[in-house]
Order: sequence, then C-alpha cells, then structure tokens
Amino acid sequence: MTHAVTNSRADLHAESSRARQRSLALARGDERAWADLFDAWFDQSAALAARITGADRDTARDIAQDALLRAVKSIRPVDSDAQLHAFLRRLVHAAAIDRLRADTKRAAREHRSIRFDHTGTAPPIDPDALLAAIDSLPHDDRALLLERIARDRTLRQLADHHGLSIGAVHGRLRRLTVQLRAALDPRDHS
Repeated sequence: MTHAVTNSRADLHAESSRARQRSLALARGDERAWADLFDAWFDQSAALAARITGADRDTARDIAQDALLRAVKSIRPVDSDAQLHAFLRRLVHAAAIDRLRADTKRAAREHRSIRFDHTGTAPPIDPDALLAAIDSLPHDDRALLLERIARDRTLRQLADHHGLSIGAVHGRLRRLTVQLRAALDPRDHS
C-alpha cells in the first residue's frame, strides 16, 4: 500500500509539473502549446457554448473562438489540468453569456429604432400632436431642435451659435428626440 501511495504522489507531482509547464508555455505565447490547446479544446468549447446559449453550430464556434482568444490574453500558470480546464470552461461560459447579452441588447435596439405596423410601414404621426409636443418644449430646447431640423444646421454650427460643445448639442438633440417620441407614443421608452 505504501508503494501505491508513493506512485500516486509521484503521478500527481508529474501531472502538476506537466500542467505547470504547459500553462507556462501558454502564458509565454508558445505557438505549439496554443495549437495543442486549440486542437484539444475547440470542439469541447463549441459544444459547451451551444449548450449554454442554444445557438447554432457556427455561432457556438464563434463563441468558442472568442473564449480561446480571451484565454490568450489572460492565461496564468496553473498546477493541474483540472485547473486549466476549469479556467477554460469559465471563459466559455463568460463568452456565451456576453453573446447572449449582446444579442438581447441588439434586438432591443433594433426593435426600438423603427416600429412598424402589420403592413410594414412606419406608424403615422399626427402632425398636430407633433406640433403640440414641440411647443411644449422649453424655449431653448425648441429653438435648438428647430434650427437643426428647419434650418438644417450642423452640430458644429449649433454648438458655435449656442456656445456649447458638439457633444452637448448632440446629447440635447438626442434627449429631445426621446422626449418627442415618448410624447407621441407613450409605449416608447427608449
């Protein structure tokens, strides 16, 4: 039994040494070590990404590639293959969650950008409601908006005329656009 325990300790020490050497080579950017890791882990990473996201094969492969690229930037020496595998699984999980979040945000932006009715056309805007909404704006905001639209002034021209930065003019116009949309369609909360 002592012999088996000694062999087991020796095996663990050898595995730890190999894992540490492999992770050090990865941290150094050794191309062969990365090629071996990619060959060994890419399909497993893609399968894990597909399970997490429910994505198709190509999307799952993109996520796996993102995760392995993250590994290139953040790999640290580890003492066992189990630690390396856990690190890679965490990266795949994080990349998959990031993809889901990005897809959700993109879909929400696309949904907000243009609302179409069942015929595929933009919903009509009541001109009287639009004029009432514009008239309800504070004087300075209304002037800025009308100069931009009716006089076709650039952001630079508006900034110079009003003594503001271009970013401030852009931000105000964006805020005014959101306010007008909300006034015309209370369901719009963009």
